[in-house]
Amino acid sequence: MKRDCRRENPVDKADYRKIVKDRRNTTNITTLEKDLYNAKLISDRYLELDSYKEAGIIFVYSAMEQEIPTQGIIHTALNDGKKVALPKIRTGVKAGAEMDFVFINKDTEYKSGVYGILEPVSGEFISVNNVNDNIEMLIPGLCFDIKGRRIGYGGGYYDRYLTKCPKDKFHITALAYEYQIFESLPFDKNDKPVNLIVTENRCIEIDVR
Repeated sequence: MKRDCRRENPVDKADYRKIVKDRRNTTNITTLEKDLYNAKLISDRYLELDSYKEAGIIFVYSAMEQEIPTQGIIHTALNDGKKVALPKIRTGVKAGAEMDFVFINKDTEYKSGVYGILEPVSGEFISVNNVNDNIEMLIPGLCFDIKGRRIGYGGGYYDRYLTKCPKDKFHITALAYEYQIFESLPFDKNDKPVNLIVTENRCIEIDVR
């Protein structure tokens, strides 16, 4: 028998993933309209932040269905003269879950990647050790807590990527609906916390030093 995580206390990452996926799937016209409205609030709030305005480089992702759309942020960042980069998967999870980031521009062409997520067809790969600008990273995820802990989709791509990067170069921001926020989440030693969470109601700043 499958456990109903909505009726018991979640104990592991799989439980929390199921809770958020269930919340996402409990949709009707009213909740869809509310999510679209809240997504716009979140994007607008993010674009007003100093962490966005002061960043020379923005690492962002192509949003999947039911994630907060990022296309408007990408468009605005390019118009603001920022360098924008998107992830490109190099290997699957079984082969090490490796990804790189690629600079894009307004003429960049995209294709569906390994997980059906749009990726740049081509572009300049980024070596963060050779980058002088501070990098603002938007990071996807299913669940977040008020300490900056994050549960993703289980591939470990971002945690592995950030392990190889200088910590002081990155400011990591998550865009999330309030229903994705928890008081506390299970946390592994290899998990990388975020510096800031932006929801439709608030900005949660986290000191991850």
